[in-house]
Amino acid sequence: MAVFLPYVYLVLAILFEVIATTSLKASDTLTRPVPTVIMLVSYLVCFVFMSLVMRWLPVGVTYALWSGLGIVLITLVAWYRFGEVLDWPALVGIGLIVAGIVVVIQVFSRTSLHMASKTRPLTGKSKLTQMANGSKDGGAYAGARCPASIPHFCGGVAEWLKAAVC
Repeated sequence: MAVFLPYVYLVLAILFEVIATTSLKASDTLTRPVPTVIMLVSYLVCFVFMSLVMRWLPVGVTYALWSGLGIVLITLVAWYRFGEVLDWPALVGIGLIVAGIVVVIQVFSRTSLHMASKTRPLTGKSKLTQMANGSKDGGAYAGARCPASIPHFCGGVAEWLKAAVC
């Protein structure tokens, strides 16, 4: 696994989040069907990529990077696409968010890229697969069952992403 793979997934999650949020605005309160469908699909893909990122990076770091960079990109798209203009206090606030992400997390923290290079992704079966099959190790999912369509659906999405990304 390349050390940068979680960040590739994170960039894709951010891009799909920006597409989804832009489509949400364009949907005119969910009254226009095409932007609404684009929004739903984009959020689904966004969260699939975010879940892949969380195999390597802590939830807090993942969410901070995703939300902070998403704010900046959405602000730029809103300015360009919808003509929304921010005043100086709003721009300073966004600047502080970016400074927090770049300086605090990426420069001083050991839990971002440094951590990703030292940790390995989660291994073994997913919780959904364990629930579908009943855990053999006597853990929390022992004997638990879920509808057969859920693991099938999740496995299909995972295989599709694996083929599309790798």
